[in-house]
Amino acid sequence: MSETEKKNVGTCAFCGQTAIIQTVGEVSQAELDAMATDKCMCKEAQSERRKKERRQKIEKYVGKHFTKEKVDFVNAAIALVEGFEFDKVSMNYDAKTCTIWMDSDSYLHIKIQHREDDELKC
Repeated sequence: MSETEKKNVGTCAFCGQTAIIQTVGEVSQAELDAMATDKCMCKEAQSERRKKERRQKIEKYVGKHFTKEKVDFVNAAIALVEGFEFDKVSMNYDAKTCTIWMDSDSYLHIKIQHREDDELKC
């Protein structure tokens, strides 16, 4: 261990288990606790990690499929479904339909259908 590395103790936010964290430079106790929580194998910490990973996937998907102007609106719709305020949200835009819902296993679904109807009305 070099002179700049230190051993610090962090505590899991869920179960209180402590972990020794090797750090370089100044690190706050809150940061140490967050690192310990990220390393902890208790059910709550694992669940929290899955939620973070899921949130990152959702943000990447939404950023890829929607314009910057629509991202906030779509994220608000996702929050309503995740919060169980709505069972399903559908929106139509640019000849597409986006549907957001949560299945019985609490997996979030975002489905985008492209409508390619070619219609002429004279």
